Amino acid sequence: TQVPQTESLRDCALRVDAAWRSSIAPALAQGKTVLVVSHGNTLRAFVKHLDAISDDDIFYVDLPTACPVVYDLDEKLKPIAPQGVWSRPWIVRRGRFLVDEVRVKKAQEAMRQQVLRDISVSAFSQQMVKPAVIGSKA
Repeated sequence: TQVPQTESLRDCALRVDAAWRSSIAPALAQGKTVLVVSHGNTLRAFVKHLDAISDDDIFYVDLPTACPVVYDLDEKLKPIAPQGVWSRPWIVRRGRFLVDEVRVKKAQEAMRQQVLRDISVSAFSQQMVKPAVIGSKA
């Protein structure tokens, strides 16, 4: 599958669902450990699938950069137990972060403000990094 230059979360979720069915779920069913490394929107689509998050609620899910999330799954490939919540108390998070929750929460709060402040945020840095400028206005 060729990755498009842009796509909506809905389109991304369709690609993720296809990858889940064709590659990831079969590997997990064979007892293999699967590592998914991808762009934020693709990871949001995976989280949406695994945590059964609604189309309306996915807006509130913030996945900080470089904060791995581990999902322990049962024999039906469903998450075993709640591990917390996303940014709203009704959105259950079934994956566990491999970074301490305080650092994750700070990064999530900063991400909520990212668009307004036009910055990039890392959970591993106290500094806010200005994005690189690509091209210039003439």
